[in-house]
Amino acid sequence: MGATVEAQEERISLGEPVGTILIEPGTLTGTRVTAREIPDLIDEVPLLAVLGLFAKGVTEIRGAEELR
Repeated sequence: MGATVEAQEERISLGEPVGTILIEPGTLTGTRVTAREIPDLIDEVPLLAVLGLFAKGVTEIRGAEELR
């Protein structure tokens, strides 16, 4: 969407990665998330929806009906 994102995994806790996410601002542009991508992004969909509010253009998220 236009921002620079860097993830640094530091350790595993309870089977999940724990680390630091570094984000540099940028001009956000709309994106399309397909139903096929949703299983890997299910926890991030609310954040993507908020980012879409501030993006230029259209942000479309498909296949996330279970979050309604």
